[in-house]
Amino acid sequence: MLACLRAVGLGIEDMRSYQANRKRGPQASAEQRDLLLRHAERIEAEIEAQHARLGYLRAKAAMWDARDRGDAAAETEAWQTVRGAFEQLAVAR
Repeated sequence: MLACLRAVGLGIEDMRSYQANRKRGPQASAEQRDLLLRHAERIEAEIEAQHARLGYLRAKAAMWDARDRGDAAAETEAWQTVRGAFEQLAVAR
């Protein structure tokens, strides 16, 4: 069971709480649910931040690709995408 909790990135203190709650049985069900949902929210925030980073990297690559091809219009358009992606990075932090 601990290996599964480690695999999903649950911290040591949360793992200890989870184990203690398991020993308490059904009366700790609400606490177990809340602990896991809090962790799921943290994971969702991490995923959102990673998507923002990925979007920025792809936008910058597209800008450099347009520059490499000598396509000024595509480069200008890519820069607009880069700016939007950069704003998303700030929001995701």
